[in-house]
Amino acid sequence: MSRSVMPDERLRQLSAAGWLMPLVLVALVLLYFSPMLLGSEDFDSDGQLAAYAQPWQWWSSSWATGWPVTGDPLSMALYPLRLLLVALQAPFDVFVVMAYLVAVLGMYAYLRCLVDRLPAAFGALAFSLSGWMLVHLGHTSMVHTAAWLPWIMLGVHQVCAGRRSQQWLGAALLALSVGMSLLAGHAQITVYALLLAGCYGLLLVLSQRAWSGLLFGALGVALGVALVTPALLPAMEWTGHTLRSELSREELFSYAFPLSEAPGLMVPLLYGSTAISWLGIDYRTPAHLGETVTFLPAIGGLLCLLALLAPVQRRHVVFAACYALLALLLATGDRFALAGLITENVFPLNMFRASSRHLLEVTFCFSVLAAIGLQALGDGRLSRRRIRLGALLLMLLLGVAILLALAFGPLMAWPSDKMLGPMLLAAAAVALALVVLFWRARGKLPVAGLALLLLLGQTWLIGYQLPWYRLPQSMLGKSAQAWAADFQSELGQDYRGLAMDGWEARLFNPDVSRLHGVNTLGWYGPLLNRSVVQLTGLTSGGWIQRFVLAQQDVTLDLLAVRLVALPAAQQHLVEGQPERWRFAGVHGDEYLYENTRVLPRARLVCSTQRLDDDEAFVRAVRRGRLELSVADTGYINDQAVELRAAGADCAGQVRIIQDRGHVLRIEADVVSGQALLIIADLWYPGWTARVQGELRPVLRVNNTSRGVVLDQGRTELELVYRPSRWGLSLMVSLLSVGLLLGAVTAGLLCRRRESAGHGAGRQ
Repeated sequence: MSRSVMPDERLRQLSAAGWLMPLVLVALVLLYFSPMLLGSEDFDSDGQLAAYAQPWQWWSSSWATGWPVTGDPLSMALYPLRLLLVALQAPFDVFVVMAYLVAVLGMYAYLRCLVDRLPAAFGALAFSLSGWMLVHLGHTSMVHTAAWLPWIMLGVHQVCAGRRSQQWLGAALLALSVGMSLLAGHAQITVYALLLAGCYGLLLVLSQRAWSGLLFGALGVALGVALVTPALLPAMEWTGHTLRSELSREELFSYAFPLSEAPGLMVPLLYGSTAISWLGIDYRTPAHLGETVTFLPAIGGLLCLLALLAPVQRRHVVFAACYALLALLLATGDRFALAGLITENVFPLNMFRASSRHLLEVTFCFSVLAAIGLQALGDGRLSRRRIRLGALLLMLLLGVAILLALAFGPLMAWPSDKMLGPMLLAAAAVALALVVLFWRARGKLPVAGLALLLLLGQTWLIGYQLPWYRLPQSMLGKSAQAWAADFQSELGQDYRGLAMDGWEARLFNPDVSRLHGVNTLGWYGPLLNRSVVQLTGLTSGGWIQRFVLAQQDVTLDLLAVRLVALPAAQQHLVEGQPERWRFAGVHGDEYLYENTRVLPRARLVCSTQRLDDDEAFVRAVRRGRLELSVADTGYINDQAVELRAAGADCAGQVRIIQDRGHVLRIEADVVSGQALLIIADLWYPGWTARVQGELRPVLRVNNTSRGVVLDQGRTELELVYRPSRWGLSLMVSLLSVGLLLGAVTAGLLCRRRESAGHGAGRQ
């Protein structure tokens, strides 16, 4: 591709220093987010504020009766950027913005392989501040994972390069990028990124006959996976204990990109914005803006069309256009037969719901095409006829989008009066893009600089009206909350709270409770333990099925749930049970009730029964007090345990003396005979128990909980959790670090030899 001088000499000189443009891009991103970084409002955490601030631990008992932190990707337990910023005591908002800095620098570095500095800067901002990245801003792990996509693409580009030094260093970069993407915590986005990168690498290998690129690419990906084995193996084990591998077809295709929202790609805010919108538009259609809605800025769309018409970089243009169409097709879920067939039958695509997230690849390809189009326009590689055709196509696309919106409007019950503002804005953005194009055709204006200004202007205007810009600190729980302090003391280590409405609740909100050390049965995330779901009806958003409030149901009794928060409209579910539910107060618009039958988290029982059928036990729990004696009997799964001197003689006392997540210390006093200690925390492989230094088996009790047999007398029990195969995974990771350093060393040595060879050739 030609690298001719840009039209505006002053801008060219400003971008001449290789380090200056990246600094400018970083400054622009920080300026964009400065109202959030410096103001009184904060980013929506989507259940990951507590994950960012969590202390180091293998296991935590604060959610859903416990879970392996390192096995839960959304906890980002080993993500280096999180660990670094937590060590520096940086606010959560800084961590969120860091994703956009990683994205803009990575995209700029990748595009510099294809175009000049200013077009690369345009493409970098078009990606990092894109509609997809801004709409998903509340999905913290998702944007951090997506931020490593450009770096993965850069690594693939390098391993397919001609020089051996680039291939070694590219393999090292690919390994680091894949590893960071996996540790960032959203496997779905990593899979989408690797699919895009794999197709791109195959294109380069076949077109350039760079067969060694296959070897170096495979080496980079394998090293990246091996680097994160300490997180990957626990995640694989944890997934096997969840319902994730059993997605129904309905769940698989949930949150697909609806065709009725396609006009929104050209007409931003067509479906509404937020209550504080500058335009005053506040309506929510569709209901899940953070999953399906995105937009493509008009100036970027124009440049994409020009890239398709330009006689430059045809290989990259055709690839980006074709892959964008494929990703858009996959984003629609099963609305097209081919897309549904691919998603349902190709592993691992069939592991993930919300196929609308494929719009990430659409956004990436869009940004690449826009950068190439801007380069072609600035180089004068487009004839006036092609420029006019590009302008005509842009106006045609806008017209079709508006007509479709008007057609879909009545069908979707969109308020027509509120659609006018977004349509006028979209038309104005297209008009400005066409003005720049008109003046560029006459050689009057510096096209790259003006294109950047238009991109920033539209992104600034639209981005600040998207759903992420809405939450004050008091709603997020970042500041200390009175109820958290009160209930942390009241519940202590022995009991749990529960918000029946999950993440939508204020009182016992799972994320806020976890942040402030209040144990809750709630949860937020896709990887819920199968046995907990079967027993409680808990959903990924933390909602609890209302059958647990029934008179006979003993689910909450077994799981140490003492306090339950209900919305006002659902008080009738408990008001008819005064012998079980005691009114405990009002907090805002939520009503608090105390479970008078609750059993403590750690307790002794005198008798046991073998439990062979998990589902039969769940049915018995629903009829609980009619069939079960949960207060004095432990129902042990898959084995029989006989207690000596069973009966009232085993009575005693038990108390939790320390809970450090992966280490739980309990003091028990069994009066006579033997007793079964039941801890209402999740049973899971990797837990070991020592009683007075002697190893004891940890039994699975009541489907979900742990049990340990104790002998007569005063004893101290220590339960310790370590991830399975931790030693092996650590060895693999350390070996991978050594190989990675070897790849970097080999790349540097090859570069030195290549430089020496070039120097000798010139002599």
